[in-house]
Amino acid sequence: MTSNRQLVSDLTAAADHLDSLDRALAYDEFVAELLIAVPEESSDVHWMADNQLVNIFITQRQAAPAELTGRMRQWIADSSRWTIDGLRADGFNGFVRFADLPATDVPKAGGVYLVMRPRDDEPPEFREVSPAGWFQRRDPSVPLEKLQSKWLRDAEVIYIGVATPGANGRRGISKRLDEFRRHGAGEPIGHWGGRYIWCLADSDELLVAWRVEAEDPGAVEAKLTREFTAHYGRLPFANLKQERRRTQP
Repeated sequence: MTSNRQLVSDLTAAADHLDSLDRALAYDEFVAELLIAVPEESSDVHWMADNQLVNIFITQRQAAPAELTGRMRQWIADSSRWTIDGLRADGFNGFVRFADLPATDVPKAGGVYLVMRPRDDEPPEFREVSPAGWFQRRDPSVPLEKLQSKWLRDAEVIYIGVATPGANGRRGISKRLDEFRRHGAGEPIGHWGGRYIWCLADSDELLVAWRVEAEDPGAVEAKLTREFTAHYGRLPFANLKQERRRTQP
């Protein structure tokens, strides 16, 4: 299976090449041009074309490149949604390591945040003993088989979290992420959600991003996890349940 990052690259190469052509293509010509743009036949681009673009040619002998690349551009947008570039376009900021949070101007308002591991094509190593703090006598370590079964190979986003402003407005993203960071550093702090990320051997290199929300942050978190699950087939690695809150009409 092609990694998400490579798939976006291959789709972009294929769409750019087809858009450069000034003539309609028969199906065999389309397949040949696709191989010129993406020579690696094992790329998922070829499987997607054979299974999802061939129907264009069922009702017509030839297709204009724009008919083909229109769908490819949508695939690119869908696949890029959960990458750093896609999330920046969706209003997320930060993308800093946990260790850099104390020196970063993190918003104090309520919102949602993400933890990312951009090296989505490199399999992780898991720690048998988590460095995170024990809280209420609970061990933050997770059995290796459970971590392995939860890992989602092609996803860069590995956790979606929420930061409510609190009843007195003194919580918010800055406070919540500070608690998250300190819990990972070994302090006995109540940030049990997302504890799976500290079982990654490269947790020091993970990135954190955030977005302030004007509406109920909990409803936005639930919406994001639903959208992620719709795209990847299951929740992010460190999310253990689907939140049910919905935006009020």
